Amino acid sequence: LAKSPASERHFHWSVARPPLATPTPSSFFAGAVAYDGKRAFALSASGLFWLSPGNVGPLALPSGVPISAWNGLSISPSSSQLVVFGSGGLVAIVDPDGEMPPVLLPVQAADVRYLGAAWRGDHLYLVGSTDSDGRAPAGAISHYWERSLVRTHRTNTPCTLRGCASMNDAEVFACGDAGVLTILRGETFMPIESPCTARLSAMCAGREGVFAVGEGGHVLRVSGHAATLEAAGTQQ
Repeated sequence: LAKSPASERHFHWSVARPPLATPTPSSFFAGAVAYDGKRAFALSASGLFWLSPGNVGPLALPSGVPISAWNGLSISPSSSQLVVFGSGGLVAIVDPDGEMPPVLLPVQAADVRYLGAAWRGDHLYLVGSTDSDGRAPAGAISHYWERSLVRTHRTNTPCTLRGCASMNDAEVFACGDAGVLTILRGETFMPIESPCTARLSAMCAGREGVFAVGEGGHVLRVSGHAATLEAAGTQQ
């Protein structure tokens, strides 16, 4: 999607590419696009695949892990590595060119189900929820650097986080179910007033600020400790 000038306060939508002519193995449930726009990568019940106009090919995932354990993937800003993440604190590094074998990182947050990711340079943030002792899930944000877990932060209130974005070293924004919005500032989670109760599944940060998107065509602009609805032009 491309945003119109701020004075118009709405979005214009267009099809980035036509559907693939090549039959796909099954429905894809997560994907990422390389920053040069020439390739995409997607997860399906059949595995991990690369896609380019008119072509589809497989990429290896770590052996011994069922496909159902993986929830999503993200590509680094340099497009040099894919990160695939899932339940039970699973994180794996995959070579987008398929020349190197996949690397399953040591599990260091086994109680976290990762659902979303964001990059800031070579720093990776993964968000999700805890799943332990039968209690209501709490939100979680894990910070990785150089393939190692720096720290996992957990919210004090029940929530499931699904998307995140970072604009600087000090703050990580996150969104999730029931319209939840929060900022991790240092060691503290700070709630952001949300104008909706829809599931918010992804975030991005850019020159115009931080945006969250979700079900029902919701697009939210996050500023400070509040968020405003944008005219998205769709309810899909």
